[in-house]
Parts: sequence; structure tokens; C-alpha cells
Amino acid sequence: DVFVYGEKIGAFPVNNTWDVRSIYNKIAKIDLHVKHERESGNTLYEPVITLYYLTEDGLKERPGFVYKNKGKRLSAYSSPIFVDEYIVIDIETTGLNPLTDDILEIAALHIKNGSVADSFSEFVYSDKINAKSMEINHITPARVANARKCLEVLKDFANFISDLPLIGHNIGFDLNFIRANISIDNSFDDTCALSKEYLCSGKYGIRLENCKLPTVCAALNISRFPNHRALDDCKCTFECYEKIKGILIQPEEAVSL
Repeated sequence: DVFVYGEKIGAFPVNNTWDVRSIYNKIAKIDLHVKHERESGNTLYEPVITLYYLTEDGLKERPGFVYKNKGKRLSAYSSPIFVDEYIVIDIETTGLNPLTDDILEIAALHIKNGSVADSFSEFVYSDKINAKSMEINHITPARVANARKCLEVLKDFANFISDLPLIGHNIGFDLNFIRANISIDNSFDDTCALSKEYLCSGKYGIRLENCKLPTVCAALNISRFPNHRALDDCKCTFECYEKIKGILIQPEEAVSL
């Protein structure tokens, strides 16, 4: 994987990653060249990244690099965009740092026209569970002892989400962890950001002390309560998104992507 200022900008194919981690500390040079549209034959600029690393035999080039742009947020401030088909995502982790901590649980809901069409939920193996993480999400080492490793789970997760827009509460946290392991470029939106942008002013008869998921659920009269378990929190986020959509726009204004 290659990171720039903590943001993942690309990944090697999964089946070739076994030796990449062992050469992190030997990376000698990264060349970045952006093809002009006349070179690449299309109207898009195409980054070409070449990674070189040191070995006992000298400088080697690592072939097979795959580049994907980071996904973009659907909405802009004062210009919300809502969709009728999307994936709600949530993860539980051992800590806050996507470069050093692990995903413990990941869940997703496929939503079509306001209803759950399908779901994905799985524990992820980790040997980094600590007292603080267990206090928050109550996921113990025993719960994940027989779980699959992260890349295996995320491969199926990527197939589940396909290219659909992603919705989450403080979704940047989830995406940073996911992108630290696989490269995805889905568009996304954030119920935390939407709440901050549109519900804090009191314009719609709602005033929020903060934009945490439990606070937003209570303000929107959602009976379900977040509990730091991925699938349950997906369900809360789904209800928040649909409630916010109903407040801000008429159903016929929602778009399909």
C-alpha cells in the first residue's frame, strides 16, 4: 500500500501483498507521473505511480501497482444530494489509528427505496484487542478467535458494496480504516455532517447538543439506540439518513446514482 499524508492513494493486488509489508522500511523511491489526456487517450488525468525498493541485489521496481482515486462526498454544504439506493456501513475497531489498529467487526446494509434489501456482517480476526476497546464495543478476543483475517473479509465486503454510494455516521473514520487495507473509490455521504450542516440551526425544529449518533437518533425520534456494534449502528444510521432525507427534500427529489 502507498500512503501520502496518511491517505491511501493506491494498492497492490491482494494476491501480491504478502511481501509488501516486509519491504516498507526499504522503500527507496516513489516516482509519480501524471499522464496528460493526449498521452492516455482520454479526457481524464491518469496518475502513474512506480515504486522502487531496496534489496540485497540492489534497487528493484515493484510492478502491478493499482491506482484508485479517493471517493467524493455526494453532498456539498447548502446543497444536499440524497439517493434511493445505497450502502450503509459501520465498523468497530481496536483503536483510532487506521495505520496501527485493527478492524474487529464490519457491517453493511444495502438499501433500496427506503427498505433493507440485503445485509453484510462479520467479525474480523485481530490480536490487538485491549481493555479500552472491549469497554466500548464489548468484542472480546474469544469472539474473533475463529474469524477470518481482514483482507479476506474486506474482499467480500468490496463485492457487497459494489460501486454503490456509501452512507455512514462520521464515515471518514470507517473509510480511513477500510482504505488502509483495500482500495475503494465509492462516493459517500455522512449523516454526522448532514446533521451538523442542517439540523443544528433549529430551522427544522431540531436543536442538537452535538452530532454524535445517539444524540441525532434521539432528536429524530428514532427508537433504536446505537450500541457500538456494527450492524446495529448501521440500522440506526439508515433510519437517520431516511429521516434527514424526509426533512430536507421531498421523496421525488431523491436521485439514483
